[in-house]
Amino acid sequence: MRRLAAKRSHDPQNDLMSALVQVDEEGDRFTEDELVAMVFLLAVAGHETTVGLISNGVFALLTHSQQWQRLLEDNSLIDSAVEELLRFDGPLSTTELAFARTDIEMRGETIPQGAIVLPAILSANRDEEIFPDADKLDITRDPNQHLAFGHGIHYCLGAPLARLEAAVTIQALLHRFPTLRLGWLRTKWIIPAATFRIGSHRCPSAFKRNRRSREPSVTMCVDWTVGHASRACDHTDIPCVPVRFTLGSVTLGSRDPL
Repeated sequence: MRRLAAKRSHDPQNDLMSALVQVDEEGDRFTEDELVAMVFLLAVAGHETTVGLISNGVFALLTHSQQWQRLLEDNSLIDSAVEELLRFDGPLSTTELAFARTDIEMRGETIPQGAIVLPAILSANRDEEIFPDADKLDITRDPNQHLAFGHGIHYCLGAPLARLEAAVTIQALLHRFPTLRLGWLRTKWIIPAATFRIGSHRCPSAFKRNRRSREPSVTMCVDWTVGHASRACDHTDIPCVPVRFTLGSVTLGSRDPL
């Protein structure tokens, strides 16, 4: 990252790193450490989490075919569907570590001053006292006061963009592959080194290019990690291709948009 920053400072390109290197506020510029920290923040908080939202969300819809079909038939449900996917299996399982500043009494238990606190977002989003039938995926759920983006002063600044990206991507997927389904449920999952994050890896998926076609469905192993480095695939009996999403289109591998 530091080598790239140094290179872009001398040879700027039309990319994010070049833009950050050239930021100048009345002579005040990012230090090298500030620049690297900002890029990592944007890569993890601004990209990786949305990757997890999209991959987990698509997998949830494909394993709940009635919800997939309902969204396919009524596109106006996309906003509430995104909210439910954030709640049901969002990209963050916990927050970052926090420390109790004072003794805290909560439901008959005491969290002592200085103790480590690690709130579990996914657990809170399945709280039966807040969400009736919390383990059920319901894209029409209302109200849906989930904590996928945090709360209060730490609420995610990128929430509107993440919602937009997920909505556009899922709508494009529904439009391009209305007959998409899982080939089978032998699916791998990624648990990154940063244990508070989770995302889907690869799963065999079947689809038809034309939903009215009588030709058999095409089954292939689809890499839903959306931009991660390629990984070895153990599905030797079917082709394995990565998914690439752009606004308004979905591309499999290096093929033209489908």
